[in-house]
Amino acid sequence: MSPCLQFEIATKEPLNPIKQDEKKGELRAFKKGDIYFNYGCFPRTWEDPSFVHPDVGVGGDNDPLDVCEIGLRQIETGKVRPVKVLGVLCMIDEGEADWKVVAIDCDDPWAEKLKDIEDVDRLLPGLLDSIREWFRTYKIPGPCIPHPHALRERAHPPRRLFARNFNTQTRAPARWKRFDMAPAKPNPCNWKP
Repeated sequence: MSPCLQFEIATKEPLNPIKQDEKKGELRAFKKGDIYFNYGCFPRTWEDPSFVHPDVGVGGDNDPLDVCEIGLRQIETGKVRPVKVLGVLCMIDEGEADWKVVAIDCDDPWAEKLKDIEDVDRLLPGLLDSIREWFRTYKIPGPCIPHPHALRERAHPPRRLFARNFNTQTRAPARWKRFDMAPAKPNPCNWKP
């Protein structure tokens, strides 16, 4: 089985290109096998390492917010699609919270039937378990141990998870502004977001 190349947004490069990820000078690939969902991120989002969610106990991973799109079609790398957010999972990866938003492409035949994460469990039994297990073991084989999940390994509707922490969450725009306004190298295209 050939590995799937692992792409990331290069957040430290001008214009933040999507490119094959590197770790310690080596190009990365998922060696676990096929991914049964589209794996990407929400642009212009950020998991703040200084924000420790009270239900998780560790800060964010300093990356864009991941999304697992569970629709029927495979989406090209770099393609932007409108999605309906159904719920969230949280994995702990190397001591950092790595949030996974479970979503469905708005144009997918399942989109009308799936209103929230409970519908995913009811209508597509086993799908959330397979996503959770894939993330728990995707770095194996390798020098890693299985990744634990936070929130008692359950997927939660976003409103339930974040509603009780609303006052804490409202500080997020200030954190984003601090991150977004950090000095950057000048880019040759003078591109502005």
